[in-house]
Amino acid sequence: MLYLRYATASQEILLGSFLDSTDGSTVETALTIANTDIKLWKEGATTEASKNSGGATHIASGRYYAVLDATDTNTLGKLEVNVHVAGALAVRREFMVLPANVYDALVLGTDYLDASAVQLAGQTITAAAGVTFPTSVASPTNITGGTITTVTNLTNLPAITAGWLTASGIAAGALNGKGDWNIGKTGYSLTQSFPANFAALSITAGGLVDITQAAADKAWGTAARVLTAGTNITLAKGTGITGFNDLDAAGVAAATWNAATATYGISGSYGLLIETNLDAQVSTVGGGSLTEAGIADAVWDEVLSGHLTAGSTGYALDASGSAGDPWATALPGAYGAGTAGKILGDNINATISSRASQASVDTVDDLLDTEIAAIKSDTVAILIDTAEIGAAGAGLTALATQASVNTIDDLLDSEIAAIKAETASIQTDINDIQIRLPAALVGGRMDSTLSAIGNSTAALDAFKRAVKGNVIGTVGVGSTTTSVVSSSLTPAGSVSTQFKGRIMTFADDTTTAALRGQSTDITSSTAAATPTFTVTALTTAPASTDTFVIT
Repeated sequence: MLYLRYATASQEILLGSFLDSTDGSTVETALTIANTDIKLWKEGATTEASKNSGGATHIASGRYYAVLDATDTNTLGKLEVNVHVAGALAVRREFMVLPANVYDALVLGTDYLDASAVQLAGQTITAAAGVTFPTSVASPTNITGGTITTVTNLTNLPAITAGWLTASGIAAGALNGKGDWNIGKTGYSLTQSFPANFAALSITAGGLVDITQAAADKAWGTAARVLTAGTNITLAKGTGITGFNDLDAAGVAAATWNAATATYGISGSYGLLIETNLDAQVSTVGGGSLTEAGIADAVWDEVLSGHLTAGSTGYALDASGSAGDPWATALPGAYGAGTAGKILGDNINATISSRASQASVDTVDDLLDTEIAAIKSDTVAILIDTAEIGAAGAGLTALATQASVNTIDDLLDSEIAAIKAETASIQTDINDIQIRLPAALVGGRMDSTLSAIGNSTAALDAFKRAVKGNVIGTVGVGSTTTSVVSSSLTPAGSVSTQFKGRIMTFADDTTTAALRGQSTDITSSTAAATPTFTVTALTTAPASTDTFVIT
């Protein structure tokens, strides 16, 4: 009997082996076992219950595994598992569900079995050497979970951790008289040397030092004081404060523009720039050339070569100047279809003298003369023939006579009548054939039904029965030389050893060339729509998609 842990999930159990229900020997490796097929009987129950969830999965040789969860194992004591599915004999397994700590102690070795101390009271435990359990415990080593009534001989106390001793854990007055604690002492005095006049500073309880009016007057009445830092000193103009000049916008402007330029001598200042550069009237700069006429002359007389930056006016003027000469523009260049530039560039692309020479032109002329002469000769011949025919066909008297034409007409009438008679006979035969043909083709071919073989219906019935007894199949994945797995079978299989004793022959166009036309006998087959066949060893293991017939 195997042990299970109480109310614990993911506990795997082994079921089987599952044997075929017909022969009781063949292992069943492809059963479908659902959770409802697995019945559980728990200690004290009067009914069975289905496994909570999940079925069983095949491992090998007809053995399957299932996983029990906390619901399946929620009752201590015996647990019986029964499985009975179609096609296989019933399987039964017994388990014992143990408390968690007992399972952990007996199976996993991660816990201890609980033992109650009450059962040891007043009892003597005798070991192999006659050791007697003492009436009192002299040493508390390894004693946990109990109560020690005395601390006599108590050793191995744990180390005191930080914060272990708190104020609330010490009774008031517990330390009185214990050492020089000076608790509750009064009458202490401080002795210290202070500077002169310290007593006159009048220090308040809050720590503020209050100076006398005479001391303040002495500070402000001193003739000269130098402030070495202006930090936190704020001067605000108001009543009673003098020595500050009021500045407004007009005053600032007047002070700026009325100041002498000589006073602005700092390098880089606006005052120095104005003084240095605006020292005369603008109209007199450049010898008086800054007039309208002077500016116009200077612009239009400027050489373009110095002003050819892309996008500038000089650049545009220079470009328009070169574009003004059409004979200097490359053809066809950017000229579009239909423009004169495009036409000239595409067609006049070489010298005229490089075209047809005078000699070639003369050759063409001679050829024209020859051809025209030939045409004239043919025309004369036509005119001669026309004259021979004469007006209104008078020259056609040499043609066949009416009598000969009538003879031909009579011959045609008799021949056409004979042809029509043959045609009627052909049509009769065609109609007879059409009656015999099926109304519609099957897959592009005529479908015909045999009613007899050699005029014998009995022979046809025997042939039909022999053919209908054949089974057509296709090989699946995982076949060997002695075990053929099928992926399709017509008609389908149903019971074990259904095809035992029959012959399996592989088709002449099957995938595996070495098996084409090869036959073997079937010694067993599984109970399935697409069974696995046990056969006498083939020369080569069949591959998936190989085709065969069973006769």
